Amino acid sequence: MLAALLLLCSPLLPAQTPALPPDRHFRVLLGDREVGDHHFRFSREGEAIAVHSEAGFRVKLAFVTVYRYDHDARERWRDGCLVGLESTTDDNGTDYRVEAAWHDGVLSVSGTRDSRSVRTQCPWTFAYWNPDLREREELFNAQTGERLEVEVRPLGPRTLQLAGAERTFPAWKLDAEGMDLVVYYDSDGRWMGIDSTLENGRVLRYRPAQDDPAWPSP
Repeated sequence: MLAALLLLCSPLLPAQTPALPPDRHFRVLLGDREVGDHHFRFSREGEAIAVHSEAGFRVKLAFVTVYRYDHDARERWRDGCLVGLESTTDDNGTDYRVEAAWHDGVLSVSGTRDSRSVRTQCPWTFAYWNPDLREREELFNAQTGERLEVEVRPLGPRTLQLAGAERTFPAWKLDAEGMDLVVYYDSDGRWMGIDSTLENGRVLRYRPAQDDPAWPSP
């Protein structure tokens, strides 16, 4: 879990920062067909934790690509809050670019569609890798820079197919304008997947890849 960065000021103890979250790698499926993947890589930038998110999807019909999606975002987090964001996205030919920076309780957002300043105490994107997401009531879309009110509520245990076996994990429903998501975490708060129901009724699924640390042991 991504904890707040705390500096220990006691002269008897050295200053410490929490361990970096492990890198994550998810397969992306549309229904049961794999269409791409999404990587999350973590590093340090001074006192901040940097997150590099890269996603690429391709949906094909009779060997012809009918939908493509490429997203690259670089986020910086400090004291449990988003302090910087740069992202570029190609959503099937529609381009988005967002830059954002947080300072003194104001998130300044510059995007392809507009620029604005938003007063917020602790901005977050859809950082599924941090289980504290379940406590949020407001999230920013890293693709568009849009601020969204969200409601996250528990659904109880649900069964996922992983590594050729059925495995049960607690599920949470995330409701936001234009989104219908179910996100899964294990008992230790480790992110295990997403089911996103699209407007056409099909379900986009995230599941840990075989090289992801959440992939079940043999």
